[in-house]
Amino acid sequence: MTYDPIIVDKYSEDSQADWDTLAASGLPWAGGILKATQGLTFSAPDWLAQNWAALETARTRNFRTNFIRGAYHYYQVADDGCAQAKFFLSTMNKAGGYQLGDLWPIIDVEADGNGNPSAQQIVDGVCAFVETIATETGMPTMLYGNEFLFSQGVTSRMGCSWLWVARYTATLPQEIITRIGWTEDALWGWQYRGDAYNALLETPDKVLYPNSAPGCGTSDLTVLTFPGGLDALCAKLWAKK
Repeated sequence: MTYDPIIVDKYSEDSQADWDTLAASGLPWAGGILKATQGLTFSAPDWLAQNWAALETARTRNFRTNFIRGAYHYYQVADDGCAQAKFFLSTMNKAGGYQLGDLWPIIDVEADGNGNPSAQQIVDGVCAFVETIATETGMPTMLYGNEFLFSQGVTSRMGCSWLWVARYTATLPQEIITRIGWTEDALWGWQYRGDAYNALLETPDKVLYPNSAPGCGTSDLTVLTFPGGLDALCAKLWAKK
């Protein structure tokens, strides 16, 4: 059986991850993504700094240039998008900052805590976040989202370069992506396993994808769908800015 590259994501309330064990396990395990901030107030600076450094150590110790580390911001519609981006970048800088080989900043746009905003409210705020990231760092931003964007009628990419979609089913129909304004050639990854959802995705040999990861236990898991695969993604991330 073969799996596509799989990436683990963790937040501070999760059990502690042993990133070195994950990296040492080799493929399909291809990296980790951390929740850095939410809105204008939430961060877990000690946890973030510890895990951000541990991901880099795991990458170098295991000679894994194809082991990715990334971080995301959970977007709060009620807060200013530009201010949220600056809060995220400040928090990341205090944790050690971005290096070559790191994944682009990620903005997570979901329903929890966000009420019932209009599509335009979401678009305006996320665009401000993305523009601030670009101005401050020169980096693009990746969007994480699905059902909330669809329910609120958002069809704009909001300046984001790639989509990370959550869908906890056996398949990912093309319409799930196109209904929120994206196409498959811009799909970075498919989170197939979430907090309360066991894997339904199967290999071509009808073997279920894993629900847990070495050193990380049961976790949110994403299969990489980036065009050209892990090698193409790493080539972009390691290219000189």
